[in-house]
Amino acid sequence: MQHITRYAKSGDVHIAYQVFGEGPDLVVAPGFVSHVENFWEEPRLARWLNKLGGFCRVIGFDKRGTGLSDRVGHLPHMDERMDDLRAVMDAIGIERASLVRVLRRRLARRPFLRQSSRANPVPRPLRLVCAVLPLDGDRRRI
Repeated sequence: MQHITRYAKSGDVHIAYQVFGEGPDLVVAPGFVSHVENFWEEPRLARWLNKLGGFCRVIGFDKRGTGLSDRVGHLPHMDERMDDLRAVMDAIGIERASLVRVLRRRLARRPFLRQSSRANPVPRPLRLVCAVLPLDGDRRRI
C-alpha cells in the first residue's frame, strides 16, 4: 500500500494525515502520541494497519503538536482537536466516517456527542477492536 503524508489546514495549524486502503471510511484516532510515517516502521502496527486497509479506507492523522503536525505552544483543547479531525475529513472530502480509538481516546467518542451527523457506526468487523499494541518487546501475536 502507498503511504503518502498530506497536510490539512486547521486554523493556523497544519495537521499531518495519511489515507490508504479501499472500502468504507475509517478514521483511526491516535493515542497519546503519533507519527503517521513512523507507524509503518513498527512491524506489528504496520501489519494491523494493512489489515484494516484491506477492507476500509483508513485515515490516520497526527494530533496537533505531535508527529509531523505543527507544534503548538499550549495543550490543545478538545474543541481544537475536533477542529483538526474535521479539517482532515474536509481535506479528503469525507462527509461521514466510522471512528476507531487507539488506546483510550475521548476524541473518538466526541463526534457522536457534538456532531453525530458525521459519524457512522463502526463496521461489523471492527466492533470488538481493542487497539492496544505492546511495543516493549512483548512478542505475543496480535
